[in-house]
Amino acid sequence: MEEAETISGNAVVNGQVIPFERDEAEPTLEQRRKIRSSYLETLQINGEDRAVLDSSSYDFSDVRIACLGDSLTEGSNLDKMENYQQYSYPSVLKNLLNAEEVYNLGMGGSSYGRYWDNAFVDRYHAIPQDADIILVMGGTNDGFAASEKELGSLQEKKKRTFYGDVDELMQGLKRDYPNAKIVFATPLPNVLHDYLRAQRSELLPQSLYAKAIKELADQYQIEVIDLYNSNILDTHDAQVIANYMPDGVHGNPEGYRILAEHIASELIEIAERGGLENGSAGTVSGNAVSGADAMTPAEGMVPDGTPAEGMPEQAAETVSPEERQRAEAERLAREREEAERAAENNRKVAADAMVIAPVPDAVPAQPASPETALPGEMPVPEDNYQYDGEAIVIQ
Repeated sequence: MEEAETISGNAVVNGQVIPFERDEAEPTLEQRRKIRSSYLETLQINGEDRAVLDSSSYDFSDVRIACLGDSLTEGSNLDKMENYQQYSYPSVLKNLLNAEEVYNLGMGGSSYGRYWDNAFVDRYHAIPQDADIILVMGGTNDGFAASEKELGSLQEKKKRTFYGDVDELMQGLKRDYPNAKIVFATPLPNVLHDYLRAQRSELLPQSLYAKAIKELADQYQIEVIDLYNSNILDTHDAQVIANYMPDGVHGNPEGYRILAEHIASELIEIAERGGLENGSAGTVSGNAVSGADAMTPAEGMVPDGTPAEGMPEQAAETVSPEERQRAEAERLAREREEAERAAENNRKVAADAMVIAPVPDAVPAQPASPETALPGEMPVPEDNYQYDGEAIVIQ
């Protein structure tokens, strides 16, 4: 495939023009898929993310981040590995940003909607009050469970629908954490969702959940990291499954690293664009100027990374060429060790990967019974709410 070109927002691939909608700031997942595979997109965007991380001078050392989510946040699929929490994306995020603290509030099997216990909207109060950034990522389990009835609508926002519960969550976060920067992330596209939809006609396209999150976030002026339409780590691509997401839904250590680097890059860009306070913060040369937790570049540097006025030139360059070479050699050695360790971890995860069988032809789906249901498949609903569907909860 030839390299894609762009002309006024239209992608040109092999001579074919793929138009982007004028009212969309970014192309959709379907449009991106026509340009390149998810595997290639993941490699390209990861390179861009690393460049942002390498060039950033923002200081996150006094910033506390709370990550609310499901098993993709908890990293619970790696629980057979020793000290598996270190591979979860919140742990990697902490190291990438050198943040003071990153709280992992991921819980396997949980969702936005109140289809069962532990919905995000019912446990967000566990977020520490000292959080400077609240990052919410979910929707995968909602897609495995909700029908049109449970989805609801933007107009009604009824309680115990996806729209209603996400709206309640956003409203509560804005009210109860007025000084925190709130960021939502849409779910990564996954092939298991399509497999389940082929068996259960009441399930809805995953794109509807991403759309709902963005619509509601727009009403509350909440930043959104649109993972769904980014075309990264999409398990409809076999190479993504082989390298990063072995069970079709969750990451291996390398997959979570890529996810963490993308989120870290997005948080840096959010900080540069408008600061990390709830609402719009005034900016000067990319630095927020209001609030005690406003982000500033490294001490002694101006926003473009050059020495501050009045700083002696020799202070900006105190490392000898020999020291630089030695440091570079040490860095390369560390990267080789990390790559070898990640490859070994990936092999261990792949050995336990779930294999998704093809959908049987002309075999009607049978509702699960309590005797045959998988653990966690049919949780008892809260209160007197009657959920009419069935769901596989991905732990």
